[in-house]
Amino acid sequence: MWTAGLLAASFAAASAHAATHGVHKGHSLALDAELDARTPSFAQRGAPGRRARAPPAGRIAWPSPEIIGLLKVTPRPHHAVIMGALAGVGSAPPREAALAVAYHGQARVVELETVDSQAIVRTGLELLEQQSRERYGREFLGLAETEQTDLVREVSRTPPESPLGRCYLFLRREAIRGYFTSQAGLMELDYKGNAFYGACPGCESRRG
Repeated sequence: MWTAGLLAASFAAASAHAATHGVHKGHSLALDAELDARTPSFAQRGAPGRRARAPPAGRIAWPSPEIIGLLKVTPRPHHAVIMGALAGVGSAPPREAALAVAYHGQARVVELETVDSQAIVRTGLELLEQQSRERYGREFLGLAETEQTDLVREVSRTPPESPLGRCYLFLRREAIRGYFTSQAGLMELDYKGNAFYGACPGCESRRG
């Protein structure tokens, strides 16, 4: 896994460099072929987690001739190649494309770029409504607060890979993020903002 991560990071950097410098479209095709040759398993070479269309978020954020040209010569490139190209047209240097893939892992970067959060939430809320009617005979918003709490607690125990579990985890994560980036949340964290020292405070460690 470590070697595979470094490999993907290297190709992401190369792809970002090519996109930044306007290298001909055939270079991206060659990069994709080279990464194919370095992926030993045939199943992995064609796996959805390694190949897919350009992420919708990326195509919207950075519409560019480079991305259009890349997808013309290789409609389903390796994610490391398309991620690097998107980073390049987004003015990110190659090292940042490599760091994103190496640090987060290619699978995580793919998930962030391809996840359909609206579909996850719509499906989850429909299932929550269904469970509410089956258990209490009423819609979720019509339940008492204790009933809502009990139902959400039950939902929290559903498998995380299930549609309802994915919705619960997504909403919980976004609620936490939203609160702790709000004024009330920052006050609770006692966040003081960025600061700097006027002079070096020194080090009290005996080891220096």
